[in-house]
Amino acid sequence: MLALCWVACTADSGPQAFAIAEPPEFARIIYPSDNRTTAAGLAVGRRLFFDPILSVDSTISCSSCHEPALAFTDGRAISSGIRGRVGQRNSPSLTNVGYLHKQLFWDGRADDLETQALHPIADPNEMGGSWVEVIEKLQRHPHYRTALPRAFGGGGDLSRAGRKGTRPVSAHVDLGE
Repeated sequence: MLALCWVACTADSGPQAFAIAEPPEFARIIYPSDNRTTAAGLAVGRRLFFDPILSVDSTISCSSCHEPALAFTDGRAISSGIRGRVGQRNSPSLTNVGYLHKQLFWDGRADDLETQALHPIADPNEMGGSWVEVIEKLQRHPHYRTALPRAFGGGGDLSRAGRKGTRPVSAHVDLGE
């Protein structure tokens, strides 16, 4: 398991860097320079992955279509989202998604994980909402309203922190947790 990690102390009270040991035979994970992996980010990313708060009606989470026990897929030929709406394709495995250096989605419409994460939230057959709605829900939530800025900085700007939450979700998947 890739859980051999270390946490570096920082002089300020900001998020602590968290390095993930990568197997030498794998391609290197490309980390955005403005979105470092942190221990606090991994914790909030894991929670968001399993929390249905990201869907418009709070009924499905990322893990609804990317179940850890099924290699982070849902095991279906065609996936379904909120209110049982049927999508257009299956949910791809997220195993090792952090190692993807090319475009994401079958048609390449996302260049990175941060962009990719916006699509299921807005798709009417998947999570059915919008990023604006998600940010409003997170601002009202007693845990996320403080955990996201603490994990990613940005003070009370949850739009910045929310976007950065996609990287720890992928690290959570890559660590196999």
